[in-house]
Amino acid sequence: MGLALARDLLFATMIAAYIRFLLLGAALAVTAGCHPPNVPKRVEARGNEARTTEPAEAAAESGQAAQPAEEDESHLRETAQEYLARRGDAKPFQSGEIAPSAVGPVASCITCHGAHGEGIPELGTPRIGGLAEWYLARQLKYFHQGVRASTAQDVHGTQMRAVLLASRTDAAGLEDLAAYFSTFHPQPAPALESGEITHGEKLFTVCVACHGADGQGSAALNTPGLVDQNGDYLVRQLDNYRTGVRGSDSRDIFGQQMRPIVMSVIGTHEDAVDVVAYIGTLRSH
Repeated sequence: MGLALARDLLFATMIAAYIRFLLLGAALAVTAGCHPPNVPKRVEARGNEARTTEPAEAAAESGQAAQPAEEDESHLRETAQEYLARRGDAKPFQSGEIAPSAVGPVASCITCHGAHGEGIPELGTPRIGGLAEWYLARQLKYFHQGVRASTAQDVHGTQMRAVLLASRTDAAGLEDLAAYFSTFHPQPAPALESGEITHGEKLFTVCVACHGADGQGSAALNTPGLVDQNGDYLVRQLDNYRTGVRGSDSRDIFGQQMRPIVMSVIGTHEDAVDVVAYIGTLRSH
């Protein structure tokens, strides 16, 4: 009888020790922020939503490499007509009205582009007020995705992209932002004061097919208006196309159409200056 009691006491002592060992291990795991191996880490959803396993760890447990989610970039290839059909021809806002999603980004935009998007020549920023909504939206998305400012050579574009990314705006918010600035009609930005206008007019004959003889652009051809734009900005963009700073990204299907045309016409910086000087003469006075 005494032997049986001693055996039971020894067994109880071993069980107690084992339990203490498990508790100690659990405490260390919590302290280290770990979780037991082969057990998916889960996040408790609020309410009655189901728990979800982290994709990377679930893939690792199954022996497969985690694949990043593919981002839908179809909107980068959207034509002006497709944009207008999706968003509608009518302006969603009156001048000065703003969608809630665009409130934050607008504050950043006006610092460099002016309250009405008139552009600030001293900062080298273009006039964006009054540009077509579809064109503004496309360029904002291009900056956001790195289609523009894809190289360090695009100093101004790199600054623009950094500000845009800091705003944490999604594609829908960028479209609302474009809609807001498209409702303004500021005065034309400063035209270029230098350049050989006669030579520029000859070079511009190639541009007429897409931008029109009046330089107003065409939604049907996906081309923006040029006549009211900052002259220095236009020269910079022509130089960027000529040197491959702009229009080289494979996702920029419109820029890739533009670049070979520019290269066939604009051989030097002086050519760019002459063309832009002529564009300035197309303004209605």
